[in-house]
Amino acid sequence: MTTRRCVRVIFRRFHEKYPSGEMSDEVIALFPDMPSGRGFVTSYMHVGQHGDASYPGLMKTTRPARSTDPDVIALTKELRRIGYKLCPRRHRVKR
Repeated sequence: MTTRRCVRVIFRRFHEKYPSGEMSDEVIALFPDMPSGRGFVTSYMHVGQHGDASYPGLMKTTRPARSTDPDVIALTKELRRIGYKLCPRRHRVKR
C-alpha cells in the first residue's frame, strides 16, 4: 500500500480592484514546497486550476484566507477530490 505524503498548502485571498472598478476576492492555494521553475511555486484556483505563482509577490498582494471561509472549504474539497493530501498552514512558510 502506498501512502501519499502530506502537501503543505497556504490559502490566500486576493483583494484588489480590476480596471473596471470591480473587486476581486478569489481564493488561491499556494504550494510552497512544489517549485514550478523560474523561482515560482505551484498554485491552484477554481478558475484556471494549476499555474505558476510568485510566492513572495502573492504574500504582499493577498491576505490570509481563514480555514472556515466557504471558498477555502470548497477549494480544499476540490483539491482532495483530485488527489491532494493537504497539510494546511495558517502563516507564511519560509522557503
